[in-house]
Parts: sequence; C-alpha cells; structure tokens
Amino acid sequence: VSTEDGQVACHDARQLSAGGGGRSQVYALAAHEQATCAMSFSHVAPQILATASTDKTVKLWDTSGGTPSCLATEQVKVGAVFSMGFCRDSPFLLATGGSKGEVCVWDTLTNATIQKKFGHLAGGRAPSSGSGLVWGHKDKE
Repeated sequence: VSTEDGQVACHDARQLSAGGGGRSQVYALAAHEQATCAMSFSHVAPQILATASTDKTVKLWDTSGGTPSCLATEQVKVGAVFSMGFCRDSPFLLATGGSKGEVCVWDTLTNATIQKKFGHLAGGRAPSSGSGLVWGHKDKE
C-alpha cells in the first residue's frame, strides 16, 4: 500500500484473510518526500521493491530481513512518475512513465550496489554502458 505522503506499507494478505487482528503489516517505510504512485517487485529478485513518486525519483529497496533499506535512487527524466514496471525479458530493466508524457528505461545494473548484490541473477548479461537511462516522449500534434 502506498500513500500521498510517500509512505509504503507491506501487508501479509494471508493474515488479512485469516482475521489477523492488525498483525498483517510486515514493514513500513518512508519511501519518498511526496506521493508514492507506483510500486513493483522484481520477479528475479523478489526482495527488490521499486517505488516511484511525484518527487520525480525511483528508488530500489532491499526488503529482505524485515527492515527495508534503500539500495539506489534514480532521478528519471519523465517528470512526476506515475507508472513503472520491471521488464519480464530483461529483469533488471525498469520502465517508468510520468507527467511529461515520456517513458524512461533504467538499466538498474548500471548501479554499482545493484550490480554487486544482484548481478549474479542477470544470467550473464552485463550492464549497458553509459548512464543506463533511455527515454522518449510523445510528439505534440
């Protein structure tokens, strides 16, 4: 669950459906300074949570161990970020869309922390050279 004040909370749905009496929250974090609009878990490394915000950033979190820690922050070029998701075919590519009507793809393996901690899951794929960001925009008619 994400909120307009940047908070993110993860709940165990099994506890909710079993009438867990308020014990369903697994963790909570102050993810962003502004509204957190999108979240996505990596399907290759399920402990990686990506959050996106109207503060124009995307953050990657390590959620293993119960207390999430921020691994990386990227200022993407799409304005306020409203949409985001990991690519199924290239699981360390993260696509974002935002208020500028643009799409940006971030190769998260270009971040040294992500490469060191999760690079072994990339199936031998090396990170792209350069900044690791690619973006495009909608032409005005």
